[in-house]
Amino acid sequence: MAAFKAGDLRAARTLQLIQELDQVERRAKQDGCDSHERSRRRQESSGPRMQQLRRELDSLGNQAPPKTPMGVAITYALRQWNRFGISLSRSRS
Repeated sequence: MAAFKAGDLRAARTLQLIQELDQVERRAKQDGCDSHERSRRRQESSGPRMQQLRRELDSLGNQAPPKTPMGVAITYALRQWNRFGISLSRSRS
């Protein structure tokens, strides 16, 4: 978000993907989904978006100097990637 606010429009697609992921979670909460249904929705809807997000981060990481707002955000996201809670290996098969 800081990168986008700083005028780096390359962050727009990344922010859009994050908003889409948040929307999946909000819908599941609004629908009163149990943990099984949330997991199913995450694999079905969030999994592909997470793959797109990872590709976007990898691509942008090659373009953004590490000390810029974009570089800092990308480095943080990639370091935290395993904590995001969606196993991409399961959604690829």
